[in-house]
Parts: sequence; structure tokens; C-alpha cells
Amino acid sequence: MNVLIIGGTRFLGPYVTKQLVKLGHNVTIFHRGQTNCTLPDSVNEIIGDRNNLKDLRQQIQHLSIDVLVDMFPYSEQDAIDVIESFSDVTKRFVALSSVDVYQAYGRLIGIEKGEFTTDIMTEESPVRTVIYPYRAISKEDDWQYHYDKILVEQQFMRNSSVPSTVLRLPMIYGPNDRQFRLSQYLKTMKTSNEITLHSTEAKWRTSRGFVENVAHAITLASVDPKAANQIYNVAEDFAFTELEWVKTIKEHYKWDGQILVDEAAVVLDGFNPEQHLVISSKKIRDELGYKEIVPFEEGIQQTITWELANAPE
Repeated sequence: MNVLIIGGTRFLGPYVTKQLVKLGHNVTIFHRGQTNCTLPDSVNEIIGDRNNLKDLRQQIQHLSIDVLVDMFPYSEQDAIDVIESFSDVTKRFVALSSVDVYQAYGRLIGIEKGEFTTDIMTEESPVRTVIYPYRAISKEDDWQYHYDKILVEQQFMRNSSVPSTVLRLPMIYGPNDRQFRLSQYLKTMKTSNEITLHSTEAKWRTSRGFVENVAHAITLASVDPKAANQIYNVAEDFAFTELEWVKTIKEHYKWDGQILVDEAAVVLDGFNPEQHLVISSKKIRDELGYKEIVPFEEGIQQTITWELANAPE
């Protein structure tokens, strides 16, 4: 199978590329050339910018592309450009989306009205009615101003003339995560013997995924024809409370401090921890046979080790 990846050099991308090559597929990646990463020798790299897909089109039109994987379609226009440029040269699109499409996420960040819930979301759960989740806090020339995965999904699932697959991803942790998902706690553990959580925050649950395992889900969805015209949630099959998450970091970091729960603790602005963000990954497990390839204990330890060695000052 010939796979074209738009992106492919940051965080998730190298894992997806390596897994596809290991399975015997031919992989071409299109990227800006701004990120150094080690890829298998067989990978064909094309340097360019997704804002000028005509260049990519000219370089791959002689290839027979079975699947095009778009690693970072942030805006509706991103999706439109890919669909218009490559629908006649590929047999299927795979687009990465996010759990932020769900109505529950809108309530979590305060842009969506309604009662808070602890429901576990399936692919059929309601999505946000408010689009552009970050427009109120961004400028027009900022990518966040135009960001909305709901609009991306609609373009691929409704307006593409070839089959598409959408993967809704959770909070992802692991080596090379430039968001440093664990750093807020690791920094405190390095300098203090106490971490304090608000009582509501301590009970908050969200879905997560280790980077290599999420990449495995993307790989499966890319190579399995059954994934055509489907939307899949990707996440671990358990969801820690924030208190359990911090205790897990404490255990693997071997920190001997205390975790306190206090009504007076400060909760992050624009964050309503009464609204949980837990998704079910049962569909992708049942239909595509997805399961984690890296055990949780190993993944969390890898993440802590990398963040301690690479966290910014």
C-alpha cells in the first residue's frame, strides 16, 4: 500500500510512519523540513508547505496513493484544500480530529450551555453547537481563530468524493510532546513537597492516550478498508481522575511529597472540572482490533523520563 502523510515529523507522525513501514507499506511524507526526526531510510520525503498544495500535487501525481493521512487539518479550509487537491489521486482520506468536537468539551471550557455530565461519550454523542472554540481568545491572524475540528470532520465525511476516516484523539502524552502534559506536576514535585488540588478538580476525569498507542490506532485505521466512512474515538480504556493521575505521576517519579485536596485551591480559569471528558474507544477496538502496544506503566515512565530531560526552563 502507498501512503502519503501530510505532516509526519512531529510527535505522532514519526510513530505512525515507522509502524506503517514496519508493516511493509510505502510511505511518503510531506512536511516543512523544520523538525528533525529519524525516519526509516525507505521513507520518501517531500519538503513544502500545506498552504501551497499545488507543489505537492505535482510531485505525487505520478504515484498511486492508496491512503492520504492528514495529521493536522486545523481549519475547514485545510480540509477543503486537501479534498480538492487529492480526491482524484487517492482512494481514501484519514483525518485526525479531537475530542474537543464534543458538546461536553464546550461545557468544559465554558462556551456551551447545559448541565454538566459524567457521561462516557461514544462516536454518536452530541457535538458542540458553538463552533470556533478559541475565537474569543485569539486574533484573526492566529491559527486558533479559524480552528474547528467539527468543520474539518464535516468536509471529509460529507463533501469528499472518496471515502474518509476520522479519528477523534484524546489528550496525548509521551516523548516529544511539546505541550509537556505532565510538567505542571513534575515542576512542583521537583521544588516542593506538596501539591494541592481543588476538590472538584481532584474528581475530574478525562481520557488520555500514550503517543505510540495512539499512533497504532492511526496506523490500523489507515490500512484497514473497514475503516472507510467511519469515525473512531481513540483513548485508553480507563480514565483516571485528576487525583489518580497525580498519584500515578508521583509513584513513577518516586516523589515522597503529599497530595492535598482543598476547597480553597485555585482552579484554572475557563475550566469547569464538573464536566468530565471521557470517551469510549470500544468501536475501534471491536471493529479494527485496536489494543495498546505499549503497556501503561512503560508509557508513563517513558514520558516522565523524557519530560525531565527536555522540559524548558
